[in-house]
Amino acid sequence: MKLARSIVAGRDGEDDAERGQATEAPTTEEGSDGVRLMTVHRAKGLEFPVVILADPTAPLTPGTVGPFTDASKRLCAMKLAQCVPLELQENEAREREATTAENVRTAYVAATRARDLLVVPVIGGGEKVENSWLAPLDASLYPKPDRWNQSGLSPGCPPFAGTATVLKKSGLATERPGLHIVGEPPEAGSVTWWDPAALNLTAEEKFGVRQEELLK
Repeated sequence: MKLARSIVAGRDGEDDAERGQATEAPTTEEGSDGVRLMTVHRAKGLEFPVVILADPTAPLTPGTVGPFTDASKRLCAMKLAQCVPLELQENEAREREATTAENVRTAYVAATRARDLLVVPVIGGGEKVENSWLAPLDASLYPKPDRWNQSGLSPGCPPFAGTATVLKKSGLATERPGLHIVGEPPEAGSVTWWDPAALNLTAEEKFGVRQEELLK
């Protein structure tokens, strides 16, 4: 099966970039078809028809920070054996704020890698993932609750028969699958909320040890 060039990008990879191990991304697409799995940092400078963002539970604001570095003092302070140097304690709030700002920029970079279609994993019914690195995109994804039922046909998508964007809504109201208008003019945009009932969730897995014939 021939697949369109796409990437599935997560937030991790910052360590590789800091160590200088991340390859420099070209400014044009590569010619081969397929699906590429890469970190956001490795996707910088690239553009793809379809981008699927991953790892929504990765934190936007870290619980712990470090190390703290001060080149003028040739200092690197980091936690060790549950002990926190004074320099790191004094600068912890600033370092956490700086890390959060960098994660916001990372989310922007990830979202702008898509040329035609951006797929973002979210939870319907206003149940947002707490402290997700994808939170900066929420304003472009979630319609207001009073508009949850105001969905239309989405170009390129099959007609959705379901009325909820979660399989088991337990009586809670959710966004109606289909095309939604998010925001107010002139800044309004559109987003399609998918119908999970339209997915074949009982398909047989075709990987790993299940492929016994290939192993033989």
